Order: sequence, then structure tokens, then C-alpha cells
Amino acid sequence: MHERLYTETKAPFNYTKLDDDIIFRISAMGVPSLISDSYHGLLVETDDSYIYTLSVPNVMEDDTLEFLTIEKKVGGSFGNRSKEFSFTVAVEGFGGSEGYIWAKNGEEQTEMPKNGCKFTMKHNDRVEIALPKNVSVTVSEKNEGYSSSFRLGSEAAEETDNVSFVFSGETHLLVTNTLDGDINTGLAGTLGRSLVLVMLPMVPVRIIFYYKRRKRSAA
Repeated sequence: MHERLYTETKAPFNYTKLDDDIIFRISAMGVPSLISDSYHGLLVETDDSYIYTLSVPNVMEDDTLEFLTIEKKVGGSFGNRSKEFSFTVAVEGFGGSEGYIWAKNGEEQTEMPKNGCKFTMKHNDRVEIALPKNVSVTVSEKNEGYSSSFRLGSEAAEETDNVSFVFSGETHLLVTNTLDGDINTGLAGTLGRSLVLVMLPMVPVRIIFYYKRRKRSAA
């Protein structure tokens, strides 16, 4: 018989971390039993294993707040998915003296001032801001030559670089930047297009031939 101890090292955003460790006792037959008083769960036995489903009671730090989630996408033939775009979030109408908690890609950041702040986002980045209801929010972006669209919730995407709204609860904002263009081959007219069409099929032919030769030499 032995024991296994589990410690929660990090809680979800806007939730408190567990104070007590989670301790299991494992019998000589491999049957786990929970000996921590603060938690509970369900043990299921299968043909070759035991599965223990544990309920972890994380508590929200502030249940009066809701989340504004900003998601970032970059597309287009010339779109740079590693490029950082500058964002500004302005908040008005909050009477409290403290700022807002917020996270970027799940990592909690320094408290945001109550009137908002600036930050950067690249492709697939995600920012979450915990806000009180009924504040006025403006999100703007420097698109730096890219076309940009903002899609707020289930509304249709709008070609713009900013959006303003009254925050009424959980809200998702998708910001998409696109940069398209023609690839310059350095050749004019149809010759450039013909060369592309002729040269591309030759690539797999060379690879196949190379492997056939190696196989014969090995034989």
C-alpha cells in the first residue's frame, strides 16, 4: 500500500488555487481511495483498470465579472502569422477604483488600469478581460497595411479597425487581418505561368527516381 499526492500548481483564470493537497491511498491490489476530506469523486472499475473521476472545487475570485474574449487571426497569401499587432482597449463608465484582471493565452497579466490599456496580439493569440456589466468598451487596432475585420459575437463581420459597444455579459470578439497580393516571378506574360506549371510536376519525379536508385544499389 502506498500514497500519491497531487498539488494544484495553477488555477484557471479568475479562479482561486486549491489550498489543500489531493491525496490518494493505493491498495496492494491497485485500488485507489481518496483520503482528502476537502474533495470527492467517483471510482469506476473496468476489466483491466480503475478510473477515479475527481471533482475539484475551484471558486471564482469575482463572480460579479464577465469575460470579454478577443481572438486574433491572420490570413492571406502575404499574411505574417508571427507579426504582433497593437491593440488598445478603452473602458468607460466604471465607478470602482481598481483595475481589471486579464490574461493573454491563459497567462494572467499585470492588472489593467480601469480606463483600459494597450497590448499586442499575433495569429491565434487570445486575450480575456474580466469586466463589470454595462461599461462602454472600445477596441481598436493598428492594422499596418493589412485589411481588418471585427466580428462581435454572432453579428456579421465588419471591415473596420475598431468597434465600440456596451458590455452586457460574456462577449467574443474575433479580429481578422488579411494581406493578399501577387507573387512576382520576375517573368512577364504567360511565360512565367508556364514555367511554374512545368517545373512543379518535376519535383516528385526526381524524388521517386532517387529512392529507386538507392533501392537497387542496396540490392
